[in-house]
Amino acid sequence: MGYSLTGYKLKPDDTKQSVSEILNGETDEEDYQGLALTTEEKVIIDRCLIDEYSFEKDAFGEWVEYEKNSILISISADSIGIGVPYWEEAKADIQLVFEIVNKITTQTAILFWDPQGGDFVSNDAAHNQAVYEYGLNATNEIIEEIIEAKPKAETPWWQFWK
Repeated sequence: MGYSLTGYKLKPDDTKQSVSEILNGETDEEDYQGLALTTEEKVIIDRCLIDEYSFEKDAFGEWVEYEKNSILISISADSIGIGVPYWEEAKADIQLVFEIVNKITTQTAILFWDPQGGDFVSNDAAHNQAVYEYGLNATNEIIEEIIEAKPKAETPWWQFWK
């Protein structure tokens, strides 16, 4: 379980509102497909991730993945996927993700959709962090419930001291 973001380059006639309605399932359209990312945009992202943040890069044809710590960023022809697990150790990584998203959105025409919050990522770092914290807490609660619900092994009668 983890926190995910998807970056899209909106089509000229699309608005944030109309795309939000599609991505939230409020229209008949099943999926949104933005414009293809340009070579220049991919170069900007590549330089940002490798030069500024020292991400590891793996290319799989048209698909490129970047990885650092618990962060995985996947870039296809028309979208960017970012994933960070809901782990206590990943809290610092989510701050880095929002810093990267801010740089990408200010240097390109790409906007990032937050399905957990049901809206595009804002420049409000406190709000973005709160959404992540909510998911982290919910995940921890689920894990605790699973542990509590797990049946305990019965001790044989002759091991009465256990």
